[in-house]
Amino acid sequence: MQTSDNTPPKAATPNQLRIRAKKDTWIRVIAIRDGKEVQVFEDTIDEDDMMPGKDDPAWTGESFVVTTREAADAEIIFNDSNFGAYEKPGNQTFRLPAR
Repeated sequence: MQTSDNTPPKAATPNQLRIRAKKDTWIRVIAIRDGKEVQVFEDTIDEDDMMPGKDDPAWTGESFVVTTREAADAEIIFNDSNFGAYEKPGNQTFRLPAR
């Protein structure tokens, strides 16, 4: 069977993201899905909580844009690897995966 040239390529397994708060911290997460930005979260995460919770599926997307009020207070768990807190303190916006 032949596929037409305008068939989009099959998407790779989406990236997964969770965030754990080391202290109460405000976070906004935008997922890029099919080239579109979709806000999946904007709120304060309480100390020691993880979003989404461990009983819920992780956020998924081709990539993510994460904005934090205090980057040192949030641990980034990307594709089940805990990368810890972002290396620069303060208000940060960063993209995952990093380009």
